[in-house]
Amino acid sequence: MSKIDIIRDNNAPIDDKMKIWLCAHPDDTRAYLDDICRELFDTRDCVVFYEGDPYGEYDREELCRSLSQMNVFVVAVTQKFLDKENRAREVEFKFALENGIRVLPILFDADAEGKFNKLCGELHLLKRGAPNYLELLSKSVSIASVSESELEKIRAEFVKRIFFSYRKKDVDSALELIRLIRKNEFCRDVAIWYDDYLVVGENFNDHIKSALLESDLFVLAITESITEKVQSESGKRVNNYVVEKEFPIARSKRKRILPLRMANVSQKKLAVFGGLPPYVNARNEQALAEALIRELGKDILAPRKNGPQHDYYIGLAYLYGIDVEIDRAVAFSLIKRSAERGYAPAMEKLTEMYRNGDGVGVDYSEALAWQRLLVEKYRTRLKEKGCKFLDYIHYFGVLSTLFDYLFEYGATSEINQVCDDALVFANNLYAKAPGPLSRYYVAMIHFTLAEYYVQCGRFDAALENAHKSRELREKNSEEEWSYNEDLLPVYSLIEHIYHSLGDTKNRAIYREKIARLKETINEPLSETDFAFDVFKKVGAIMSEDGIHLEEYDGALEILEQKYKRNRSDENLRSLGQGYSIYATRLSSELRKHRRMP
Repeated sequence: MSKIDIIRDNNAPIDDKMKIWLCAHPDDTRAYLDDICRELFDTRDCVVFYEGDPYGEYDREELCRSLSQMNVFVVAVTQKFLDKENRAREVEFKFALENGIRVLPILFDADAEGKFNKLCGELHLLKRGAPNYLELLSKSVSIASVSESELEKIRAEFVKRIFFSYRKKDVDSALELIRLIRKNEFCRDVAIWYDDYLVVGENFNDHIKSALLESDLFVLAITESITEKVQSESGKRVNNYVVEKEFPIARSKRKRILPLRMANVSQKKLAVFGGLPPYVNARNEQALAEALIRELGKDILAPRKNGPQHDYYIGLAYLYGIDVEIDRAVAFSLIKRSAERGYAPAMEKLTEMYRNGDGVGVDYSEALAWQRLLVEKYRTRLKEKGCKFLDYIHYFGVLSTLFDYLFEYGATSEINQVCDDALVFANNLYAKAPGPLSRYYVAMIHFTLAEYYVQCGRFDAALENAHKSRELREKNSEEEWSYNEDLLPVYSLIEHIYHSLGDTKNRAIYREKIARLKETINEPLSETDFAFDVFKKVGAIMSEDGIHLEEYDGALEILEQKYKRNRSDENLRSLGQGYSIYATRLSSELRKHRRMP
C-alpha cells in the first residue's frame, strides 16, 4: 500500500489547486521539503505531494495512478538522487517522462549537472541559489497554472455536469466506470466531479454539497462495498458517506439519478438507498450510452459551437484536471486540433507543451516550428486593415519568445532575418503611434540584433544597433516612462562590445555610466510595480488610439495573475488600483453611450 503525504498552505479544498509531486531521494526530501514548499507556496496556491514511506512496500500500479494526476514534478537533483538507488529516480521520474508530465528539475549540487544530463536527458535545470532562481521558479511554475479568468472560460465550455458518487475503497472500479462513460464521444465535454481519492482525512461537506447542487446528473457507482458500513472512532457502526450524505442530498434536491452497476449487489442491500431507480449495466456499451443520453438530454448530441476555442478550453480541462480526470492524451489531441485550425491561444499553448514536456514528450524542434507559425499569424494580422494597437503588442510578445527560442536552441542564423522583418513592423508602429511604448519595441528589436551580431563576431554592426537601442531607451527614461533598470542591459552590452573591440577609453566611459546608474537604483523594480505601470501606460495609449474597453482585459490579467501567485498586501494594493483605473474607464464609456452628465 503506497503512503502519500501532502503539504498545503491552507485548508481550502484542493480541486482547483496545482498538484506538485516532489521527486527526491528520501534523505533530500527530509532535508529540503520545508524550503521547497515555502518557495512553491510563495509562487502560487498549490499542494505538494510526496512519498511518506519511500523505503516501505508499495503498490506500483496504485502509485502510478496517483502520479498520473499530478500537474508538475519538481525534481531535487543531488548526487544522492543520481548515485544511490531510489524509487524517486527509477520509478517516479521515469513515469513523468514517459507520460508527458511536466518536469521541473532543481539543481541543489552544482557538480551533479553533468551527470543529470547524461542520465536523465538534456532538460533545462533551475540552479538553486542563483541570483534569479526565485524569479525563474515563479515563471516556470506559472506556465502550468491557470488564471481565474481562464478557469471560468474552461468551465463555461462544459455542456453538462455529472456528480460521481462512489466508495473510495473501490477506486479502481470507479475509475474504470469513468473510462466507460468517456468512451462515448458525446461525454467528452461533460464535467465529471468526483472526490479526489488522493486526499484522505478531510471534511469536504460544504464543497461536495456545492458540486452536487451544480450538477445535472447524479451517477451512483454500484460496486461491491457501496452499502458497507464503517466503524467510527467510538466503535459505533454507521452508514458510509455515500449512503448517509451524498445520496440523500441528491434526492432532496430532486437531482436526476443514474445508478450504474459495476458489481452484482443484491436488491436487499440496495434497499438502504430507499427508492433507487433501476440500475444500468455499465459494461453494456449500448445500454450505458442510451441511459446517458436519456438522463443528460438529447441536446448532448448537438454539435459544439466555437469549434477551435471549445477544443482548446476542454483540452486545458483534461491537461490540468479541472472538473474532469487528467488525461494528457485527450488534452494534447484537442489543443493540437485547435492549434491546427489557427486558434492563437492553442498555438501558444502547444508550443509550451512541446518545449516543457507538458502532455507530450519534449520536442524543441516542434516548439520552434509552432512559435514561427504563431509569429507569422500575428504578422499577417498586422497587414490587414483595421488592426489595432493591441495586435502590435501581441506580435512583439510572441516575437520576443521566438527570439528566446532561437538563441536558446542555437538557431542564430535565423535571427538576422527575423529581426530585419520585425524592424519594419516596429517602425510602422512608431509611425502610427509615436509614443513611449512603440519606441520601446523598436529599442527591443535593435537590442536583439545587437546581441545577435555579438554572437556572430560582427561588433561594428552590434555597436550600431546597441546605440540605437540606447538612444530610444534614454528618451523613454527622460520622459519618465521607463525606469533606470531598463538602461542597465543596454549599457552593459555596449561596455562588453567596446571591450571586445579593444576600445578601453569608451569601455571605461560605460563602466562609469553603469556604476552611476546603479547608485540611483535604491531597490530592484518589482514585477508588480512594472505590471501596474505598464497597465496605466498601455491603457493611456489605448485610449488615445480609440481602442475599446475590452482591450484592457489583457493588461489587467497581468495584475490578477501576479496576485494569485503571491497574495501579498503589495500585490493586492496594485490589483485594487488596476480595477480602479478600469472602473474609471468604464464610467467614461457609459457616459458616452448613455449621454450621462
